[in-house]
Amino acid sequence: KITVIIGDADNFYLNGATELLKKALAELGSDARVIIEPERDHGSIMFSPSFRAMMDEMSAKFAASHPEFEIESKISTTQGTSNDD
Repeated sequence: KITVIIGDADNFYLNGATELLKKALAELGSDARVIIEPERDHGSIMFSPSFRAMMDEMSAKFAASHPEFEIESKISTTQGTSNDD
């Protein structure tokens, strides 16, 4: 699965090329995801909801295919979400 996430204010002006890629992939009938986040640049894209969702998806797929790391993946996905403070 191909996922491309970029901000529409990319510091390296990659958003224009990404728009062309998105169009070309759609014309080819690809199931690739090309997400262009508004008001995000090359550095702030990591804090966008779509980037975080992609990372969670990748972590879940990795954990499912590597059960020997299951304990670590559960620990890392629950850190910072506790309301027990």
